[in-house]
Amino acid sequence: MAHMIRYCVPGADGDVAARLERALASVGRPACEDGPVTLRWQLRRRPSLLIVEERVEALDAMWDPAAARALSGEWDGFVLAMDSWSYLDRQAAALFFSGRTLDLVEQSPLGMTRIPDPGGWIGYLDGWERHMEQAQALLGDSHYWLTGEVAEEGEWRIGPPAPFESEVATPVSRLVILGYVAIPDAPGRRGQAEDEPDIALSHDGPLGGSHAVSGTGAHSGRAKDAPVTGLSHAGPLGGVHAVSGTGVRSGQAEDAPVTGLSHAGPLGGILAVPGVQVRSGQVGGAPFTVVSCPGPLGGLPVAEISAALPHPVFGFDVPGGGAPSAWVHAEHGRVLAAGTGGLLPALRRIADAPALLFGA
Repeated sequence: MAHMIRYCVPGADGDVAARLERALASVGRPACEDGPVTLRWQLRRRPSLLIVEERVEALDAMWDPAAARALSGEWDGFVLAMDSWSYLDRQAAALFFSGRTLDLVEQSPLGMTRIPDPGGWIGYLDGWERHMEQAQALLGDSHYWLTGEVAEEGEWRIGPPAPFESEVATPVSRLVILGYVAIPDAPGRRGQAEDEPDIALSHDGPLGGSHAVSGTGAHSGRAKDAPVTGLSHAGPLGGVHAVSGTGVRSGQAEDAPVTGLSHAGPLGGILAVPGVQVRSGQVGGAPFTVVSCPGPLGGLPVAEISAALPHPVFGFDVPGGGAPSAWVHAEHGRVLAAGTGGLLPALRRIADAPALLFGA
């Protein structure tokens, strides 16, 4: 008797087949003609969702949370995973973000696996119900496997999974600025307005700050149909204290413009953090900007950024390994709410389907 193991990747974009194959290969499961597992995938639009299903025949076949974790790292977003083999044999559900485990529970005749493990006894696990609760929190009322237009699909044979091992906690942080576009993008979920070129700006003061600065220059242009923007900046993002060595660039790959920010100084007052990225887009016509930063939420000046921009700002981190997330919501320079743990209910402060804001 075969059963389905399902993974959902909200916000998936780009060359989906190549990226899916790369994620599977990273966990030792490349596509192969004689693989024992049938893998089917569909990319759906409106909303943008990648749905991956494994069909396995063996009674003792394992699911593969490592593959789901790799998918979340490939698309830098959320991935929901579920295995509902039978009510008596095995139930499992897991949630990942950017290559890190938020939550994993698996129940089988061999025992219970829980990440994080709060200790104590847990009764009967309904993997499907847990999976649906996570989907409701991240995707709202849409039944993601029944909605959207099928844009691409495929069927492959792949190899069996290896046993799952939890990762070492390495926190990443995100700031979500609602209603704000750092650099104008094209129409749709991400993109640039047709007649609206990007701006290249060199600036030795804050970006978007109100104080007068010197050495500012701007130009705009278009290469083919893919606008490109370059920004060098010795000041902070959003009007915080000046730092050195900041650079911003944006470009367009197919229909998905991506903006990158490198920053050799503090972002909003924390110590220098390499690898900061900024991305702007739209979901349902509503603009947003996501600032990605390695490290914990810590001292990120969420309130200060919300004071510099007339938009709500939501910050959170995901340490990985099942460690609890910290989160904060600020508007008009004031922290309205903050906490540790309970990330999924807190994310609903951003939008009804917050997972769609992620997935590069």
